Amino acid sequence: SCEANGDEDCKHCHNGYSLSTRAMADTLSTCVAITCTCANGTPTVWNGEDTSICLANSYIAEDCESCDAGYTLSTPAAAGTLSTCDENVCTCENGTPTLATGAGAGLCETNGVEDCSACDEGFDFFLGGIAAAGTLSTCDVPGACFHGDGTLLLESGSTKKFSELALGERIKTSDGRGGFSFNPVLTLPHKNNTEPAAFVALTTETGKKVDMTSDHIIP
Repeated sequence: SCEANGDEDCKHCHNGYSLSTRAMADTLSTCVAITCTCANGTPTVWNGEDTSICLANSYIAEDCESCDAGYTLSTPAAAGTLSTCDENVCTCENGTPTLATGAGAGLCETNGVEDCSACDEGFDFFLGGIAAAGTLSTCDVPGACFHGDGTLLLESGSTKKFSELALGERIKTSDGRGGFSFNPVLTLPHKNNTEPAAFVALTTETGKKVDMTSDHIIP
């Protein structure tokens, strides 16, 4: 109850505000704007809306609306939740993985995928490519290749033979762990290659077939 005329004494606060002290007899409680912080991202704010409103139960709390490059929300931003920005973790078989704290080709842009910034001795980037921002790079055995008549799926939905591939075309690639994405062709390591080679023909249960050299990583 209001114990003294003219005093400011709050029982409840609007969204984005918190009581300065617990509402009880013989106390004067005011509503103070909640301050949310966010390491490695954009914090929610007291006067925000939907996913951008700071609804913590204390004056200062960590709650992120979005994350900086290299970081991912711990939980989807939503009203009534507290989300932090966690470092992305990339892996790299036969090389050095990109990092959340990296830059350019060394930045882990998507959490939980295989993305290499450098390859160990005896390995090279898949299809002879290079590490670059916006791409997922894996490390392969040098010289390993697909048959020129093998086909690739383009981002447009059409297919094209390896031998007809052009720089800049976006092809479907695998991260080696069941994830797929479309990435640009950065180099043509076997262009006009007429050298004879022995190929292994693999056929899946669904009838899909691929021809590759025996030292090639299975995509």
